[in-house]
Amino acid sequence: MAGKGSIADVHPLAVGACGRYSRKVANDVLGDADFCIAVGTRLSSMGTDVFKYPRQGTRIVHIDLDPNSLGRTYREDLSILADARVALDMLREAAQAARLDGSAWAAWTAEVQGRVAAWLEDVNRLSRDPALDGRLNPYHLMWLLDRHIGGDDMLVADTGYMAAWAVTMIHQKQPGRNTLRAAGSLGWAFPATFGARLAVGGSRRVFGLTGDGGIGYHIADLETALRLKIPAIQIVLNNSSLAFEYHVQKYVHGELCPEASEFLDVSFADVARAFGAHGERVTTPEQFIPALRRAEESAKPAVVELVVTRELPPPVTRYEAAGLRKV
Repeated sequence: MAGKGSIADVHPLAVGACGRYSRKVANDVLGDADFCIAVGTRLSSMGTDVFKYPRQGTRIVHIDLDPNSLGRTYREDLSILADARVALDMLREAAQAARLDGSAWAAWTAEVQGRVAAWLEDVNRLSRDPALDGRLNPYHLMWLLDRHIGGDDMLVADTGYMAAWAVTMIHQKQPGRNTLRAAGSLGWAFPATFGARLAVGGSRRVFGLTGDGGIGYHIADLETALRLKIPAIQIVLNNSSLAFEYHVQKYVHGELCPEASEFLDVSFADVARAFGAHGERVTTPEQFIPALRRAEESAKPAVVELVVTRELPPPVTRYEAAGLRKV
């Protein structure tokens, strides 16, 4: 996930993020590879889905600037201590000097591109229905958001499910550090979105993506954002629950504990307006993009709250055994 933006998601050779919060097609492609060059990654449990991908027996060349990451989790054929950019430049120069013919991998490339195209069709299928059980379908909303976010926009996603939505469903249209994932702690993304907006400055749009569980940790930072006049937009997926815990209880343990995972249906748009910020509550898909535009036009800190179902988890691998992993 932390490598999102190394190349644009719309590049014809891009497959997407692999690991625990990932595109299924990326895990499948990496699982089928017989050779892997891993650049600037620790090959940690999250990035490999607890060391499933690459699979045992895959030949690995690992390039990283941190000597402690080399050979730490996998038995590597070659470990190279180097800066990622310098190493890739040298590899390219060596390939050009050796006059390597890329057509040798043309069939594999075409196969992978076909699998990515099929994955996109699956996403479109899941995104087609705008609602489920009287609440909005988050796949549909992410499909709409993906079309709204431009190449220069920044998306700051909370940990857990929000990271999964951002990394898998939102296509980064150009390379660069435009997608930030929470550094471990739930709630981080809310104040970090305001910090990111201050950092990028100018007219660049910055969107935060959090849930009703995450926003509760730092909602008072709206006062800071108002005082400093920071026009960042917070998108809140409100399913009246800690959905990650709700799904673990329901599908892993088979027993719900409502007092630990289910919330009242609090309107965070109302809370935002009480602070003096811009706030809108979205209950139909047609309201979403116009609400984002009004939030941008307000030039204020803004909360756009989406009333979503808790029954659809995002693309995470944990629920594959329960048949919930669709894409």
